[in-house]
Amino acid sequence: MGSHAVLVGILEALEYAHSVKDARGRPLGIIHRDVSPANVMISRSGEVKLLDFGIARAAERGDLSIPGALQGKFAYMSPEQASGGELDGRSDLFSVGVLAWELFAGVRPFDGETNLSTLDRTRHHHPGSLADSCEDAPPEVVDVVDRLLAKPREERPPSATEAILTLKGLFLRRGVIVGSREVSAWLTNLLATVPEGLRDPGSSAFSLEE
Repeated sequence: MGSHAVLVGILEALEYAHSVKDARGRPLGIIHRDVSPANVMISRSGEVKLLDFGIARAAERGDLSIPGALQGKFAYMSPEQASGGELDGRSDLFSVGVLAWELFAGVRPFDGETNLSTLDRTRHHHPGSLADSCEDAPPEVVDVVDRLLAKPREERPPSATEAILTLKGLFLRRGVIVGSREVSAWLTNLLATVPEGLRDPGSSAFSLEE
């Protein structure tokens, strides 16, 4: 169940970022814009952290001066980001959906032969349900991931909080526990499959990309 806990951990990081406020209590409207495996770190103790808010900080300061400029990694962009449109937190949620699809199915849902074809597929291609690509994915994960990948953002969960509550509620009804212990065990099992010569025994954390 470690992969389930990783998904919840990423959503919890976005929940905090999307809701953070300034000293006067006004929402800062932070959007990560680059949710991808390279920016998800998992520690040996099972902590899940979302790194590299550089694009988000630049956008908040107004440093992104080119209207419609594409930021982030092509394969994980939302349709509106791929089109250079206005973004809100639901764009990050779409990126989580792509990442989750890859985590459970082992492939990305919109990959094309070139970056341009990937962007086009992100805007127009419907990959079907995660259940069609991963028979082992639990129904609760399928339901949330399918909603995260809705092309119209109005059909996605309105916030990371709702996605978290949906997942945790369904896990609770099934008696499934998701937490740092499960992530740690999952990571340990993964590292056991890596050839010893390629392992870094001194590393305390790994990116999801690794």
